Amino acid sequence: MRPDHCQHGEVRAGRPNILKLGDSGRRRSGNLKAAMQRRTDEFFGLPHQFPLTDLENVRCSDHYETVVDLPDPDSSQPDPGQLWTVSIGRSPVMRLFCHGRRKHGRGEMLESCVARSEISDTPVPFLPAEAFGNLTITKLTMSRNGLKNMDLMAFDCVLVNTLLELKLTDNELSSLPCTGVPRLRNLRKLSLRNNRIWRLPTSTLNLYAILENLVSLDLSGNLVSSIPGTTAIMPKLEELILAGNDLVEMPYSFLNSHRSTLKTLDLAHNQISQILALGIDLPRLDSLNLSHNRIANFSAYSLAGVPSLSDLNLEANRLSQWNHQFLCAVQMLRQLTIGRNAITSVPADAMRCLPNLQTLDISNGNLDRIYSNTFRPAAKLRTVLLNNNHLSRIEQETFSGMAELSTVQLSGNKLQTVEEFAFSSLPSLVTLDLSNNKLTTLKTSAFSNTLQSSVGTVISLQLCDNPWICDDEFEPFRQWLRDNMEVSINKAECQPMCEQPELLRDWPIRFPNPPPDPQLYIPELAKPSKPTDSNMEWDNVAQDDFAHPPQNSSAEIIGNRPPYVLRILLNKFLNASKYPLEK
Repeated sequence: MRPDHCQHGEVRAGRPNILKLGDSGRRRSGNLKAAMQRRTDEFFGLPHQFPLTDLENVRCSDHYETVVDLPDPDSSQPDPGQLWTVSIGRSPVMRLFCHGRRKHGRGEMLESCVARSEISDTPVPFLPAEAFGNLTITKLTMSRNGLKNMDLMAFDCVLVNTLLELKLTDNELSSLPCTGVPRLRNLRKLSLRNNRIWRLPTSTLNLYAILENLVSLDLSGNLVSSIPGTTAIMPKLEELILAGNDLVEMPYSFLNSHRSTLKTLDLAHNQISQILALGIDLPRLDSLNLSHNRIANFSAYSLAGVPSLSDLNLEANRLSQWNHQFLCAVQMLRQLTIGRNAITSVPADAMRCLPNLQTLDISNGNLDRIYSNTFRPAAKLRTVLLNNNHLSRIEQETFSGMAELSTVQLSGNKLQTVEEFAFSSLPSLVTLDLSNNKLTTLKTSAFSNTLQSSVGTVISLQLCDNPWICDDEFEPFRQWLRDNMEVSINKAECQPMCEQPELLRDWPIRFPNPPPDPQLYIPELAKPSKPTDSNMEWDNVAQDDFAHPPQNSSAEIIGNRPPYVLRILLNKFLNASKYPLEK
């Protein structure tokens, strides 16, 4: 029931139209409008009161899904919840996730059972006092409402005690709310993403120290250029998201005041140009995102204050060389993303201080060389992403000794040479992408004792978009592909084809070569007759004309090249072969 002290002035919107969600999760048959009106009195004994003053002609209708993960706190065997939608006309206004209990009577069901609520695309520029009455909402989302301000007691009555998560995203707030929000004493997660917040006054930050249970604060996508230091702290803050703002330097004072709790810090897409030596003092920090900034270098002590860091993202900065010294301060690192920089080479000692590294992403960069044995010190490395760089060669010792390496992405480089034994003796390797390079041949020795299949494991060796020369030198590898059919070599959009010689142009590299004399496979070419099969036989057609296949030919499966004789061969081969085209 509503507390006695709550003085509310809701707008009476009349009885909302209700349609009950059937057990099967589908709308009941019959005229929708009539059905909704008939069930109004059954579910609501009193006119419904809705406190948002801008809403009129409110109606409720059921949604097409059933919520089963919202237990009734008063029942040891909770009933499945239901998802309702409050609308104006045909426009949805609020989605209400209900427990479905009727303890206080059906007339008060909606006001007593709400667990989650979403209000979107509805003009609510100002949130009035006690806007949600006695709805026991735990998770509230208001997005794209044009919200600019709110009353001091906007969430008073029940929400000050029940609300755990609040999202006021994609609105027009210009400052960190100093009214309403600081009164939510049990709030755990607050998102103010994509507003117009440009200032964070110290006085307002001090108010948020009252939020003793706040764990996550998201201020991403705003206009914040600086954050003042404050003596008041949010005592349980673990996650701070400041991505997509206008910060030119790290807010050291504010961050370090939360040194005992902060675990996740996201500063991506700002204008930060440097990290001061010993500037950060966050001993419990686990994840740091500094991608898409303007950082050109790190000193040896830039990360000395984050010894527990396990995930570091430095993508899309202005780093021009690999400096392993600053990484020696974060030897617990498990994931490093450092692509989209100006780094051209990875030196032999790059991984010297990263014994726990499991994922390395240097994709979309300017790498043209990786020195031998570079990855060996990172013995736990499982995934290496090097796609879309300028690498031209993979040496024999590049990946040697990597017993746990399972995925290597090298697509979109300029690879011309893969040395013998380059990927040999990698027992855990199951995914290798060499597509979209300049490879013309491969040696089977490059994959000896690797790409080993096991039960439940898909082996992938991506080879398409390379100019393969299907000559005698390449034939042993092609035979290896035929002997290891469990190895997938195709992508969804392409499969590897011969580019040379011309006779085999666009012929799948996995297939055996057709005989040089087409008449050995196609007797019809020796004795032309009247067409009996549109795919195979035509009368009085010269072989030169076979370059123009007939319409609706099922043999036309790889394109318009080479001459159509090869198309017919491939069609015959597919019908009889044990090597089908992979899908």
